[in-house]
Amino acid sequence: MEEREIMRKRLLKLTSMVLAGTMLVSMATGCGSSNTTTETAATTETTDEVTASSTEETSTDGEAPVYGDNLVWDGNVPVNNGEDVSLLVYAPSGTIGDYYVEWANNYMQLRPNVKIDIQLQTEDVAQKVILETQNGTAPDMFSTHNGWNTAIVNTCGMPWTQDRFNIDGLLKDYVGLEQFKYNDNIYYIPYGIMTSGIFYDKDQWAEAGLTEEDIPKTWDQLIAVAQKLTKVDDNGKMTVAGFGFNGNISFLLETLNYEKGLPMFDKEGTPIIDDPIVAENIQFIQKLYDEYKVNDRNFDTAANTFATGESAMIYNWGWLTYSLKSTAPDKNIGYFQTPSFVEGEVCPAYGRNGGDSSLAVSATLKDEAKIEPADRKSVV
Repeated sequence: MEEREIMRKRLLKLTSMVLAGTMLVSMATGCGSSNTTTETAATTETTDEVTASSTEETSTDGEAPVYGDNLVWDGNVPVNNGEDVSLLVYAPSGTIGDYYVEWANNYMQLRPNVKIDIQLQTEDVAQKVILETQNGTAPDMFSTHNGWNTAIVNTCGMPWTQDRFNIDGLLKDYVGLEQFKYNDNIYYIPYGIMTSGIFYDKDQWAEAGLTEEDIPKTWDQLIAVAQKLTKVDDNGKMTVAGFGFNGNISFLLETLNYEKGLPMFDKEGTPIIDDPIVAENIQFIQKLYDEYKVNDRNFDTAANTFATGESAMIYNWGWLTYSLKSTAPDKNIGYFQTPSFVEGEVCPAYGRNGGDSSLAVSATLKDEAKIEPADRKSVV
């Protein structure tokens, strides 16, 4: 619950920053204020539309929170001088979409003049926004992901340039944000920096006679644990994988390479694929299937098999924690750092980090948008 509250506050602040960088005039009928928060849903072939109405109440003591050191978000400063603002936002359906709806309600409680229409998409958000950008019907904002960077920069995202936004303040307040600059511009702020690790089912762990003392620190130790967790039926067919990683093989290979000091690219930016370390680690992954027999190539993805109990331990990214809240809410989950090849060894890296989903402003936003001055030190 503490992690969820931290994430909720971070997303609220991030969205406030987006709004401050690009303050929209009303593009639809303004929302009336009320004393309760409501949601209405309408389903089409590709969209689950959720519109959340705002409230006048901001907090029990009449004061809204204030966040930030170099770029301050003050919930007590009115948006757009109190004039109505309407925003259309696309987000993917599922756990992330539900979170965006929660965020919208929380934000509108602080901002009674802001109406945020969250439309949850059952189709690929990136592809839809790209197509709608081309015909001028894209939403005002959309949920994005680091895997869409090329499309965002070249097609559908509006850059947060220094003349529109206090980029210097952002870079000081957000660790790791520098890596998300493209042509000296920011296009979105990830609401979390994710990396990979090992998830395990504590109940299956205990059933195999394992304790916390058995948490592996090396890959050899992980293999031994995974073999204890693996189950097969009377015909020798695997029913539970001791260590699932299907769907994440390329990421696992990257992690193994990093641990041995091999980066993804050389100094010229060319991917490193023809290297003995790469071949060695590919063979290691193959052995996990064929020699150690702790995974099955025919199994579904690691995330899905972990949710169903078909994998007792998996390699995955940190976002899975929130996905499991809906796919396996009762699962007793444990997590530990990816092992190294030598116990006690401090590896050059244990994987790469990646910015998770956040909001981007549509490139089709026209001149009716009000742009905040660049020297503004706080956002609303």
